[in-house]
Amino acid sequence: RSFKFSASLYCTPRSSHLHIMISPKTRRRALALLALTAALLHFAAGLYEEGGDVTILSTENFAEEVLNSNAVAMVEFYAPWCGHCQKLAPEYAKVAKSLKGIAVVGAVDCDAEPKLCGRYGVKGFPTMKLFPGERTSNPYTGEVAKLPQDYTGAHTASAIAKALKAALPQHLDSIATKEDWATFKAKTTEVLPAVLLTTSASSTTPLYKSLALRFKGRLHFGEVHADVAAGLPDLEVGSLPQLSVTMADGTTHLYSGDLKAGLIAEFLEQYAGPVPSEEPTGGKGSRDKGTTYSPPGLTAIAPSELSSRVLEEERAVLVAFVGQAEGGDGGCTAALDAVRDALVDFNGMLPMYSMVLDAEDAPEGLTEGEGTVVEALRRNPCVPQIALWPYGADEKEEEEPEVFAGDLANSAELQAFIHAAFPNLVLRLHSAILQQYLAADTEKPKVLLLTAKEETPAVFRALAMNFQNDFGFAEIHKDDKESLASFPGATKFPSVYLLALQADGQLGVIPIPPPLRYANLYKFLSEIRISRTEGAAEGGGGGEGGSGAAGGSLTAVAAQSDFEAVCNPAGALCALALLDGTAEGVEASKSVMAKVAAKHADSPVSFAWVDGRAQPEFALAFGARRSDLPTALILSAHHRRFAALRGAFSESTIDALVNGVLSGKVKTASLQDLPAILDGGAAGAAEEAEDVEVEEEFDLSDIMGEEVEEGAVTNEQRLREAEAEMAREAAAAAKEAAAEAAKEATSISAGKKGKK
Repeated sequence: RSFKFSASLYCTPRSSHLHIMISPKTRRRALALLALTAALLHFAAGLYEEGGDVTILSTENFAEEVLNSNAVAMVEFYAPWCGHCQKLAPEYAKVAKSLKGIAVVGAVDCDAEPKLCGRYGVKGFPTMKLFPGERTSNPYTGEVAKLPQDYTGAHTASAIAKALKAALPQHLDSIATKEDWATFKAKTTEVLPAVLLTTSASSTTPLYKSLALRFKGRLHFGEVHADVAAGLPDLEVGSLPQLSVTMADGTTHLYSGDLKAGLIAEFLEQYAGPVPSEEPTGGKGSRDKGTTYSPPGLTAIAPSELSSRVLEEERAVLVAFVGQAEGGDGGCTAALDAVRDALVDFNGMLPMYSMVLDAEDAPEGLTEGEGTVVEALRRNPCVPQIALWPYGADEKEEEEPEVFAGDLANSAELQAFIHAAFPNLVLRLHSAILQQYLAADTEKPKVLLLTAKEETPAVFRALAMNFQNDFGFAEIHKDDKESLASFPGATKFPSVYLLALQADGQLGVIPIPPPLRYANLYKFLSEIRISRTEGAAEGGGGGEGGSGAAGGSLTAVAAQSDFEAVCNPAGALCALALLDGTAEGVEASKSVMAKVAAKHADSPVSFAWVDGRAQPEFALAFGARRSDLPTALILSAHHRRFAALRGAFSESTIDALVNGVLSGKVKTASLQDLPAILDGGAAGAAEEAEDVEVEEEFDLSDIMGEEVEEGAVTNEQRLREAEAEMAREAAAAAKEAAAEAAKEATSISAGKKGKK
């Protein structure tokens, strides 16, 4: 019985070897079944055809098609033998066909590409990841890359297409006034012609968003509604929708073809500017000379924000100041480019800001006089002044910031200057206090460094400063053999471990994988913090200064305003019951949820219920179909993460879910897009679907249906038939074996009687 479908949506990787001891007769039967299985696997192999709508991805073309492309991409990592992958394949192909030219819909065969799948941490099949259209800089390493997100929505064509369309950024100007129109025209240059869509649609179509993304840096895109266009000078409008390209000399070219992505792209390519030079994915950002990339890391703030952003901040804070050039036009901001480049290695270690300062009108908190930032900017406003405020809000009030007096090009001097500002919040453990430390405050995870250095490394001190409210930080020196004996297997220095209370009440020791660079450690701890929803628990729901349902009560969510009141306050957690409003037992389900709410009246969780039958799209966003109702989930709208109920809808299981999320013992999943409650329920959803189809101006009807065409035989059906066949074979074998056993027993009994 080799094909068993679990209740999960994923297949786990197959083991390499299988050893079975069988009799000769069973062996013959097994070989026959093996031949049938091989035939079925032949059907399952190659889920997608080369040259089809789904892009076949491999190590050779992954960077070109996904990482270095401007397109939004959904990538499915699958195994040909996986039944869930086979079930997904026709739905996935529908998405690829409908969004062709708008987004990349690709697939990786993990049997053929194990290294590529391992690179993205694939543990089960199918795993789907959404890659954004833009490459962004890692704020800690300066590397430019596409940062994928796990897709956790429903495995239907409509849900996948919705996630892809929601991921399309809007790189275009919306023109609503004559001033907007003048600004849009002024941006037109020889290397950046203007593209204008005049439309009657109420929102921007995915097709137009994808074109703006594809030609980013080569064409400047704008959109104007027909009602607004009628009042704009120098704009003639014919039939709608109207797409035009205007060159720097004022020449306008109208598009007259079909509204298909490929055809429009060919038209725009004729007039697009040159491809801008850009750092390819996986490069080193601004650390390589000659690149046009300038890493982020300095957030511009106004002088009026000095108190709230700097002086009231507990952590050490760096501010790069420049003055105003003659005429007060702020032209000295170009001098900050060198500062950004010099500080790239410190991004994420501490808050870093830039400020254009009028030295004659310095804000409160900056003193004047010899050796101060203000005096230096008066003498030379375009020479940046880097000021570093110490750790602690009280210290900032009492002490002047230290001003960097070295050479920006000298990385060692700059590193020593910044590292000195990190406080040492790390406890050095020894055998006398180790067990006491481990037993204290077990609900708060601890980060432990095993080190060979006498002083705490600056990277670890920076981590402790940034995560002090979420984790405890400690270190053990390699010479402390007695303390190290509590951590058998710890032989590498440095090593970092996460110590966290497990579900069984035991303290788990989890090694943090290398490389032990700041960016990797920061990312690891950030994910742990989010999964524990510490931020949500601290923010609370319905408490002082917040909004939402009163503690202990159960709120009905029937409109978007209800949902926002319960679940959207920053930092709030909400427990949602998804019910069938027409079911006979709906009142009993409400009563169950109300009892759990009463138990958690003093917790930071708001409780509410949603009619999942009337709000099917909302329920599907969390993977819940009508047949799954009633069910429950815990949602952090602020962090876009949730945890779904596993098991029966009961007071005890829901209570365990709430407690598990609050303690961090229950893992949460990322939410691709925060769903909305539609007024009017299912009727409203139908009306909205009709509106969207009109607004998109291209046919998406083929991805909206979820029914398999009558008469079509799917891989899943083949596998079900195979399983049924094998079940019949197994039953026949068991019957035959029983008959043989009975015959043998009768023979033995007869023999015994003969002896008597």
